[in-house]
Amino acid sequence: MINYYADNKDLLLAYCSKNNIDLSLTQQDMIKEYVLFLQKWNKYYNLTSISDLKGIITHHIIDSISVLPFLDSILEFHDVDICDVGSGAGLPGIIISIMRPNWNVVCVDSIGKKTVFMNQIGHMLGLSNLKVIKSRIELLDGLSFDLIISRAFSSLKNFAKYTKHLLKVDGIFCAMKGKIPNDEILDLLSTQEFFVDKIEILDNIDFMTNRCLVFVRNIKIDM
Repeated sequence: MINYYADNKDLLLAYCSKNNIDLSLTQQDMIKEYVLFLQKWNKYYNLTSISDLKGIITHHIIDSISVLPFLDSILEFHDVDICDVGSGAGLPGIIISIMRPNWNVVCVDSIGKKTVFMNQIGHMLGLSNLKVIKSRIELLDGLSFDLIISRAFSSLKNFAKYTKHLLKVDGIFCAMKGKIPNDEILDLLSTQEFFVDKIEILDNIDFMTNRCLVFVRNIKIDM
């Protein structure tokens, strides 16, 4: 298994090199440990429908890492608070916490087996910047974030609606989508509470057919 992982690791290294994403040896080891632990757990708990090592690296790890250049351009300070909503197996939240140890990452999911997995791998990797919470996101309170990200949580409107109470005044939502979700965008704009700040197309074409990031902000109303 280890040799098979080493063969597929080259895909990750090549992607990071192509996109100027620094990946230290320590981070490589942590990602390897995460991938193998996820594959082990997935045999019994069905955390993800993708179970082969190549698929996990391309569709989970690289997909999660691909957001970093765009987050870096927005979050230009160290003490950043990020929430990953509907985190599942910790994607992209745990990968972000590995890659950006100066950022504070909270992974939220309502399913117990998923939060247990995230807590265990977070402890194994010594991720002091990671916190895992088992809760429905709309019931979460007492926290605020600079950025709230979602990989497969809901429609744009519901994503913003159910998490807006957790976003800081100048914070931003980031939804990871496939092709540009024009219908979802129109539905979001119809609320007159939010606007699309920008849409970024990710360079994942070698691994996935479509992937974009939709950045959304609250409309500020001057009183």
